[in-house]
Amino acid sequence: MPFLKKQYNESGHFLLTLLLSLFLIGTTLQNILAHTSPTAKISIPDSIKGLTDSLKIDRLIRLGVALQKQGNPNDSEYFEQAINIAQQKSLLPQVAEIFNRQGVRERYASNYALSLSLHNRSLKIAKKLKDTSLLSITYNNIGVTYRRTDNYLKALDNHLNALKLAESIHDSLGMAMAINSIGNIELLIGNTDKSLNYFKRSLQLER
Repeated sequence: MPFLKKQYNESGHFLLTLLLSLFLIGTTLQNILAHTSPTAKISIPDSIKGLTDSLKIDRLIRLGVALQKQGNPNDSEYFEQAINIAQQKSLLPQVAEIFNRQGVRERYASNYALSLSLHNRSLKIAKKLKDTSLLSITYNNIGVTYRRTDNYLKALDNHLNALKLAESIHDSLGMAMAINSIGNIELLIGNTDKSLNYFKRSLQLER
């Protein structure tokens, strides 16, 4: 069985190399985040510079999201660097995604007017691209921001748009998000039974 033994050793070596590579990538990301102080001016990390534009944007977005979860204000700088690259290279889907990320960030900071402005910029691009999934995501984001401002009618209208679009492409996750958001509004306006039905539908879609 020497052939099988050789094949097993080669497979084991490959898996070990893959695991080591993943560990090094994770360690690099951890080091970047650990040494990013809340007030430091940041630049594109060396580990990202050699990547393709799309991968570079993806990594910058991930770093921004990671810092956002830590409450580190430098997250906005990573988003800005990502959007600068995306706009220079006319990578419209990525531009729209970053606008959405920034819109969520501003909503967390209670900057609702700016949040809506950013989401609407994403919406404009999504309409231009005729990207149904992106349209659904963006309408849902706009709805959440309107809900935070207690404008339940506009919130509901946007969530219904999101649901209709998600249904048209059989996007179960998009449908679940929109239905859950509608349930939140029904709960806030006192329709407890209706909200419970929406929450149940959302859970069923997420399974």
